[in-house]
Amino acid sequence: MFSQYGSYLLFSGESISADTFFTTRFIPEKPPFPTSAFVMESDMVMHYGGCHCRRVRWRVQAPSSVVALNCNCSICSMRSSIQFGVPSEKFELLGDSKEFLTTYTFGTHTAKHTFCKFCGITSFYVPRSNPDGFSITVSCVDPGTLTHVEIKNFDGQNWERSYNQTFASCSQGAGC
Repeated sequence: MFSQYGSYLLFSGESISADTFFTTRFIPEKPPFPTSAFVMESDMVMHYGGCHCRRVRWRVQAPSSVVALNCNCSICSMRSSIQFGVPSEKFELLGDSKEFLTTYTFGTHTAKHTFCKFCGITSFYVPRSNPDGFSITVSCVDPGTLTHVEIKNFDGQNWERSYNQTFASCSQGAGC
């Protein structure tokens, strides 16, 4: 059966339907898996999404097929969120969404963890790894535009080492 979300390619190489992913909250095996490219080549589409109560709404231009990170840092592991990154110029808050957002920071205070004041959902945030962009929570994207999500692990418990391993090839022209 084809899912309205498409399929997910897991770290193991196994592919599961998005329906399975969303109903079981499947979290792939660890250890960390460094990667240099976080956007898969595919057609760019406009994705819409937001929080549970729909007070926070946004749109983002990104490929229909993305590589998302499963981070095991303290906040990501508690939220069980899987996210993909986009440049800030590809992201837009819609309507009066900004008035329903609040922000939490900790540690270096570089990451800006935004969430809805009413339902508490973090549908996007400014990541420490790319403070000039946004991380989009895969499960907060409206159905129908994501056709494939490849999930890679990021060892956020050892953030500096993992960041250097994962993103080092970006500066060497790998095209992150």
